[in-house]
Amino acid sequence: LNFSVALGFFYFESGAVKPQVVGTTLAGSWILGTIAGLVGWIFSEPISRTVFHSTDFVIYLRLIFATLPAGFLLEAGLGWLRVENRPLLYTGAVLFRICQIVAGTLTLLLVFHLKVGGVVGSNVSAIVFTALAITGVAIHFHGLAFNFALFKRMLRFALPICLSGFAMFVVHFGDRFVLPRYRPFADIGIYAAAYKFGMLLSTVQAAFQFYWEAQVFHIIKRPDARPVFARTFTYWMCFLSFCMLGVLVATPPALHLMMPPAYYSALTLVPIILAAYYIRPLGDFFAILFLANGLPSYAATCNSITAVFSLAAYFLLIPRYGIMGAAVATLLTFVFASSISIIWSYRVWP
Repeated sequence: LNFSVALGFFYFESGAVKPQVVGTTLAGSWILGTIAGLVGWIFSEPISRTVFHSTDFVIYLRLIFATLPAGFLLEAGLGWLRVENRPLLYTGAVLFRICQIVAGTLTLLLVFHLKVGGVVGSNVSAIVFTALAITGVAIHFHGLAFNFALFKRMLRFALPICLSGFAMFVVHFGDRFVLPRYRPFADIGIYAAAYKFGMLLSTVQAAFQFYWEAQVFHIIKRPDARPVFARTFTYWMCFLSFCMLGVLVATPPALHLMMPPAYYSALTLVPIILAAYYIRPLGDFFAILFLANGLPSYAATCNSITAVFSLAAYFLLIPRYGIMGAAVATLLTFVFASSISIIWSYRVWP
């Protein structure tokens, strides 16, 4: 639902009462998570029958859906830590969750032999405890205030972003649905291997983007906003270029070490996918200006148009060129998306 994305805009809004914004984000996320979890709980049995062709997994699905309120709360809490520029607390919360997952999984699997239940149980307990810990820290700093009028405004802001999330799902996973219709599983395995190497760049981008998306709401309100924005873009692209070069150089020996000879042909695809995930951050860097300027509908429109373009590219290139067509379609999609983001964001904030 992306409700917590609205936090940055309303937190730095002129005249904002920050304790109310934080409290409304946390409480609103919990309310929406409760609604989503209730819907999932009700439909757990048909979901289990449809996905797993069995009702044996209803108990696990209900456990996950029961944890959705805490999951929404955790996402909002981590967003709050990024917006308030608290990197130590953010890192501590993430490490705390990871340690809980590792310790819980090992205990439930090796000691209690719970198998699937052990994996699911350790994950949901980690979400609950981490969410409660972050919420406690937020209440310590800001108290607990909820404003229903603000909640409705934040919900209206988040709704277009929610809809654009479906569009981006098509962009990122559309090729996985189209490929099996036209190519054998052996080709799909090669494509998946190439994709894993090409997507290594996205781990670097995610680390930067998480922070950038939280801070840009404040940055564009500074007197020196434009030079700071330009310098940040320059240094970010220099660093990303260095990382891309490193991945490109390291991929051939790494692939030969990690994969059997049947996968070596993935090397022809890696540079194309890597180029796609080098161009994607350009669009993401500028697209956040839509949200920072209070125009989430622009972001939704941009992503929706991109989703249509990507589907057209997949169905046009994959049947004829196979996995090479899928890689090229991904590259063309991100070039198209970045072009729209840069042009439109310039009109919003030259």
